[in-house]
Amino acid sequence: MADRYDRDLWDPTSARGLEWVLEQRILGELLAERPGARVAIDFACGTGRILQFLAARTHDVIGVDVSPAMLEVARRRCPDARLVEGDV
Repeated sequence: MADRYDRDLWDPTSARGLEWVLEQRILGELLAERPGARVAIDFACGTGRILQFLAARTHDVIGVDVSPAMLEVARRRCPDARLVEGDV
């Protein structure tokens, strides 16, 4: 399930993939407003799509998700992120 979810979100020809293109622009604008941001937390981080984006732009990233399968994919994508299995 995690791999299928991940594939759908990265496919630029899918609706979800197009959403990601827009999300990146919004995230970039938010970070530009906070040039000193050092830590970013992604709740419901899933497979680490947003974590990876944030990790390239902040010093420290933390991801939280309830799914061990999703966190395993996120761990491969963002090996330096702190990942927490839990429900917020």
